[in-house]
Amino acid sequence: MTDATDHNQLRRFLLDLRGLVLLHRELGITDYPSSPALLRFLEPTPAPGPSPLPAENQGSPETKAAGLPSTPSSPTAGPEPDAPGLDLIEEQARNCRRCLRHQKRRRVIFGQGSDRARLLLIGQAPGPEEENAGLPFQGEAGALLDRMLAAINLNRQQVYLTTLIKCAPPALAGHNQPTGPDTAESDPTAARECLPCLQQQIAAIKPALICTMGQLPAQMLLRTSKNLLKLRGRFHRCDNIPLMPTLAPDFLLQNPDMKKAAWYDLQMIQQFLLKNAKAKGS
Repeated sequence: MTDATDHNQLRRFLLDLRGLVLLHRELGITDYPSSPALLRFLEPTPAPGPSPLPAENQGSPETKAAGLPSTPSSPTAGPEPDAPGLDLIEEQARNCRRCLRHQKRRRVIFGQGSDRARLLLIGQAPGPEEENAGLPFQGEAGALLDRMLAAINLNRQQVYLTTLIKCAPPALAGHNQPTGPDTAESDPTAARECLPCLQQQIAAIKPALICTMGQLPAQMLLRTSKNLLKLRGRFHRCDNIPLMPTLAPDFLLQNPDMKKAAWYDLQMIQQFLLKNAKAKGS
């Protein structure tokens, strides 16, 4: 019995090591400079105190320590029978006039991928490259995301990609307004007005797991003001769906020493999806 247990543990270790080597090769990681930002990520996360927000509930202390949800989860209560499908939600989004972003937008960046995806990835907001392509996660950031997904044996067709905010920021008359995902945090009105659309997407897709990429979508869905540094690295709950906050690809391009932290989050996502698939197959 002991030899079999040791063999299984060694096999899991080698599989994890192989995945790590593959991701490092894809991302070009050769070392991890001990920058203050990286050290902050690698510090042990203190045990969270009681929270008034139900979305922060994590289950039993044993589950928290393990870092995985207590059960392979999908929403206990799915959408109502008359809940809109993705096609209708997209049509409604294209007619949205709730915030100023609609004034000069060329198109609504709704989403891409499988409407039955087990993993839903949510970015902050589209930028010019996304608006040009009509799809989320484009350019260098999109290429990096593709490599991150490949490292855990996934691709865009197997997941669903979207953003919290659906329109790229317009250059309003008389203002030299910057464009790109980073402007999402300076536009709380757009985030607030787009949130119901995102919630409808979640209800329609019914993913087994949500991964938010960037601070704002995590804060909005978890109804918290906590910094991403305090949220990432562990599972939370969003309407009974496990949610893993992690770093946005565009942030990783500017801060490559954070890729190790992102890989840790990706490993947890991969382990959860494997556990979820085994439970459904049993």
